[in-house]
Amino acid sequence: MQRTDQDLDGISIRAASLQLNGAAIRSLAGVAANIDLGSHAIANAPNHRLIGSNLATPTAASVSISSSPASGDTYGAGEAVRVRVGFTVPVVVTGGPKLVLTLGSRLAEADFHDGDTTKTLTFRYVVGASDRDSDGLSVGALALN
Repeated sequence: MQRTDQDLDGISIRAASLQLNGAAIRSLAGVAANIDLGSHAIANAPNHRLIGSNLATPTAASVSISSSPASGDTYGAGEAVRVRVGFTVPVVVTGGPKLVLTLGSRLAEADFHDGDTTKTLTFRYVVGASDRDSDGLSVGALALN
């Protein structure tokens, strides 16, 4: 694949795309193969796309809390809250992005934890002894620092 290759709607293969270029395809008995792919051609295979030079714009598509409190529905001091952010295409992470959480009346930042070169990034926040949020934490913006 060349860095400029791109095919956002999926690879296609034409009926007359198999070319011998001086080679031969024959049966074990020596009969020449019919190389016209005909009805076996592929129009567009959307689950086989080329991103190439990454011209597809990564877009945040989902956010979810992927951890659970050790006891009940309340995180205790020292427990980690993990939040996943899903993107439409795989992303490469550089630097230290942070995810802004609202804990009660204050903002806190969850650090990037995992997911470089995938479609899903995981952020992690460790609950402090003074953290309070009786109505449940909320997830805000992604800060790229």
